Amino acid sequence: MNMQKRYIIDNDTKALADMYRLGVRVALKMINKFAGSNRHLQSLARMERSEKAHSASSYIIEQYLKRPTFYIKKATRHTFINGCSMNFFIIGKSTQRLSTAI
Repeated sequence: MNMQKRYIIDNDTKALADMYRLGVRVALKMINKFAGSNRHLQSLARMERSEKAHSASSYIIEQYLKRPTFYIKKATRHTFINGCSMNFFIIGKSTQRLSTAI
């Protein structure tokens, strides 16, 4: 939340970069945790898991850049969980369908 305050109130772009790095770490931990019960995530190589973590964190940062009124009200971790879930299960499935259709 402190990083968010630095970005929104103080317009500190370094805080946005810090949020991205934190998001990647949180997302990677989540991917590894979800991999225990998800066959698709178990099959991902280390590099693919890192790419998923990057995408999930980028999704959250993108919200700050696209929507000027966006801010995380309660738990930053919960928001990253939502971003990860969105990336894993919604974006991932539509990309998978698209790639199999091509």
